[in-house]
Amino acid sequence: MQKKYICNLNYFAIVLIVIKNMLHYSTIIVLPSVCENVIEIFAYSIWGITLLTSQYKKKYLFMFFLCGCVCIYSCYICKSFIIFSSFMFFCLCMSKKSNEHEIINIIYKTIFWVLLIHFFAFLIQYLNGSVSRLVDKSGRIRLSLGFSNPNIVSYYALWCFLGYVYSKKELIKEEKRTIMLPIALITVVYIFAKSNTLLYMTIISLLLLNLNIPSKILSIVSKYAFLFITFIWIILVGLYSSSNTYAIKLNNIMNSRLYYSCQTEKIYGYSIIGKNIDLDVGLIRKEGYMSTSLILDVTYANLLYKYGIIYVLILALISVVIANCSDDIKKKYLLIWCIFALSETVSLNFVICFPPVFAAFLLKERRIEK
Repeated sequence: MQKKYICNLNYFAIVLIVIKNMLHYSTIIVLPSVCENVIEIFAYSIWGITLLTSQYKKKYLFMFFLCGCVCIYSCYICKSFIIFSSFMFFCLCMSKKSNEHEIINIIYKTIFWVLLIHFFAFLIQYLNGSVSRLVDKSGRIRLSLGFSNPNIVSYYALWCFLGYVYSKKELIKEEKRTIMLPIALITVVYIFAKSNTLLYMTIISLLLLNLNIPSKILSIVSKYAFLFITFIWIILVGLYSSSNTYAIKLNNIMNSRLYYSCQTEKIYGYSIIGKNIDLDVGLIRKEGYMSTSLILDVTYANLLYKYGIIYVLILALISVVIANCSDDIKKKYLLIWCIFALSETVSLNFVICFPPVFAAFLLKERRIEK
């Protein structure tokens, strides 16, 4: 009874963190900063109690303590606690009381209901003519469905879709029509938000999940994908700084992401364990560039210049664990996550983008077996 109670508290903490994360970007439901702080303190307290009551050996608790201190230090330097939040969630998933299927169910269902509430509230505002419209370079009108940016609602919709597909994978195998419901969600969000990331990532996800890739090849690719893309990004930034024609074309396709990474590298250089980066540096504005401030939308760039290379190594190690010990569906989800990391930094938030926590569940299973 006590275990079930603690387990429910863990899940309640996850729901609160997901809601808090989404409402932070909401223009319809705005939480006071005091409420956000209370939610975080409550969630971290629950996760801390879970660690202390999970009967870990002293060496594991000591390891968690050291890793937690490193995360807190990096986050304090960077003025962002997303990595610490992900670390705590990773530890929670390693608990004996945590269930992989239940946790991913909770994540995608919470995202779905928050999206649904915002959609209907947005429709009311839209009918009253009180919504702001974003016009992109090509002249398209983009609507954010009650969030601060159309891209934000898009990545929530994407990971709600992927969470549903993962949770219902057995049902989808038997009844293909089941997948039409989440595709309808993606379609509605795309009609309003017109997010290229949402469109491309949905197509890539569906292709990857339906392709029959040999298990050995999938293991090799998923094991080294994160590290490989990191090195490729370093090379591309170097090519762009030397005015390589192909790198410049790629930069235009990626909405100046290479440009901003190149400028960050020139101004701040690489980071080992965390660096405070002032984004408002006042860059020279050029045609096609979105801002005179640094915009690090690429996870790999954030890790290299802001959070620290140490986290590149940690995530590479997590990839190895998943590639060595999991089934093919998990490996495919890891690849989807690695590709998504090229366009959004939210991939560092494991509570929303869940593939890295597969490693936590795998480590938990090995711990229980031992």
